[in-house]
Amino acid sequence: MLMPSFRIKISIAMITIAAAQSAFAQDRREDAPECSFSSEAGGPPPADAAIILDNLPLWLEDADVPSISAAYVENGELAWSLACGEKSAGAPATLSTRYNTASIAKPVVGEIVLRLASEGSLSLDEPMAEVWLDPDIADDPRAALLTPRIALAHQTGFANWRRMTDGVLSFRWEPGTQVGYSGEGILYVARFLEKKFDRPFNELAQETLFDQAAMTDSAFIFKPAYEDHVAYRWLGEEDGWGEPYRNKEGLGSGTLWTTGADYARFMVAVLTNARTNQAMSMERGAINRDDVERMCGENKRKPAELCPETMGFGVGWYVYEFGDRRFYGHTGANRGEVSFAVMEPAAKSGLVVFANGKNGNAVISKAARAVYGDDNPVLALEGL
Repeated sequence: MLMPSFRIKISIAMITIAAAQSAFAQDRREDAPECSFSSEAGGPPPADAAIILDNLPLWLEDADVPSISAAYVENGELAWSLACGEKSAGAPATLSTRYNTASIAKPVVGEIVLRLASEGSLSLDEPMAEVWLDPDIADDPRAALLTPRIALAHQTGFANWRRMTDGVLSFRWEPGTQVGYSGEGILYVARFLEKKFDRPFNELAQETLFDQAAMTDSAFIFKPAYEDHVAYRWLGEEDGWGEPYRNKEGLGSGTLWTTGADYARFMVAVLTNARTNQAMSMERGAINRDDVERMCGENKRKPAELCPETMGFGVGWYVYEFGDRRFYGHTGANRGEVSFAVMEPAAKSGLVVFANGKNGNAVISKAARAVYGDDNPVLALEGL
């Protein structure tokens, strides 16, 4: 049994440690960057956003992530957006900071196609070879099988990037017979659209989606005016800051520059079926080929116990069907950039988060959990 004097000494030591920890935490908070917040309804942040704002500076520091930008859609409307941290060395991230979204640009390409199909300007099932044929596959008869639907559902047979096949675009299997994630497939759709409508892809995106959805801070190219308003890539202590990708061409597959609020406006357009007819709205969530067997189970990418009954690519989005709940989602990652978006169409709700650090998922996970708790099964499935 401890003697009273020992108990007193231990208690004093514990109080001293607790006080030091509290002071350390306070110092970290005082040194932490300020966060920006905007609510469409005005007033103070709601509970989920308040939790994020209160903890985000420490989350960023602990994960070695410079900043995030996030936005939430509720009842089919943009509810709130926030930004916190540094977009580059010593420069604060704000609500107007553009992030390179990486692969969550792909659903945007899908939505542009659905809008054009809704107005009768193209068909999801038309052969793209009649308009665009990549020189690498010009002599391969399988090129005639490529359609926008097949490419947007990642069934082209292409590798993710042609650099993985000795710098030459080639088929690994017949289009439409297997799923294989491919940025080249989405790029192929963008080139097809450019040829079909005789204009650069970014201009077509501007006319078809950005202008109509009030996405005033978005583009598929890096504009000179963005120079002081973009998030640089944090590669870690050893490599430091990486320059942004100053792409002059709209590639579609991963070069969308946008803000959290603007991407949320895109999500609002999707959730409200803006400018898409009933048939195309249904195509968005129609799984083209069930992906559970390929993705779930022992020695596969996803634990079987976390997988839904059905999942797979629709037109641009990855679709998850957990019982009577359906979700659209997509992840994205470049070197030093991470992104995540998820929506539940029936609830007309969704969340998007961008981070400009290689450990971004550590912060994205905490932000998403602050919003959803354990009520969104996509988070666990995607390792968040």
